[in-house]
Amino acid sequence: MKKIYLILISFLLLTVPYSCEKTDPEEEQLFQTFDYPGGTIKMIYCPGGTFLANKDDSDLDFEDGPEVTVEPFWISEVEVTNELLAWIYGSAAGSLAGTLVGNPFFFNTENKDAHNYLCEDYVKWGDQDLIYMGDATLGGYYDIYNGLSFDVRSGLDDHPCTDITWYGAVIACNWLTMEGLGLGASTVVYSDIDEEWWDDETVCNFNRSGFRLPTTTEWECAARWQGSNSSGECYEYPAGSGQYWTRGGSASGASALTSNVNATAAVAVYEYDSDGFTNPPDKDKVKGDRQPNKLGLYDMSGNVWEWCFDDAGSYHRVIRGGSAQSKHHDVRIISTWDYPADGTGSDLGFRLVMSADD
Repeated sequence: MKKIYLILISFLLLTVPYSCEKTDPEEEQLFQTFDYPGGTIKMIYCPGGTFLANKDDSDLDFEDGPEVTVEPFWISEVEVTNELLAWIYGSAAGSLAGTLVGNPFFFNTENKDAHNYLCEDYVKWGDQDLIYMGDATLGGYYDIYNGLSFDVRSGLDDHPCTDITWYGAVIACNWLTMEGLGLGASTVVYSDIDEEWWDDETVCNFNRSGFRLPTTTEWECAARWQGSNSSGECYEYPAGSGQYWTRGGSASGASALTSNVNATAAVAVYEYDSDGFTNPPDKDKVKGDRQPNKLGLYDMSGNVWEWCFDDAGSYHRVIRGGSAQSKHHDVRIISTWDYPADGTGSDLGFRLVMSADD
């Protein structure tokens, strides 16, 4: 058994290449990639830093503090796609060839009261709903459905995953760490996940190198970061440091405040609410016709809201970024909402983060 286990691990590591390259000589930005069947996860290095956040997102004095310092971390170039999420869940369930984490009985399809019950409409773990799927009678409202495995509806592979709870995103990070990195359960970031799982009992081990959700300050740091680029609506902080940050009243990567439709539409999918622009029907594929922000990240503003790890109290968690259904004020960097941890939305997904060693 031990020999077979080691062979499986070696095979997985060989099929998940790791690379680290400079993408911008001036800023010496780094990225690393992880391949999975059907695609690649690109993680971009965020150097972190110290910036001014905002006490109140309704206050037009957007940089009124407090001062926030964020350590370096890695963050995914795009939101998690339907294709990736379906592969994570299918691998964990043991329904795909060569999987490591589970087996055909990982989910219980017979007893609806089981903590790991799977049916045509949803999947749960620890008595918490993870993702809502639905069968064909729902007219394709849900992107992922329960076929022979976890399958994606035609044409939606490269769209951001939605209809996922905070619990579903957290456990997807753990499963991706075990399956995608092939490093086993000892490396997963989240613990205290059991058959009576509650969000406020979940422990995040930041010193581990696996995939996780961003904290709200990490999310904001990546959305604001401009390095030495002083273009657009930005500010220098600390004074004289040569480090610039996008203002909170702008969409991430935009050259002006969100009241400027042209500047905001260049980087975000949202409800423009302005003549001459056609509102998106719901959400668009990742890396569509938008521009990335200065760090190289797409859709930090708009497209879909993104789960953060932070506890907002009363079994709620923080979401940020706005969506394709949001007006301009909700795609501002400063915009933040509290949302039920067991809630879902057709415009709510997530993005991956990994802690950095330095």
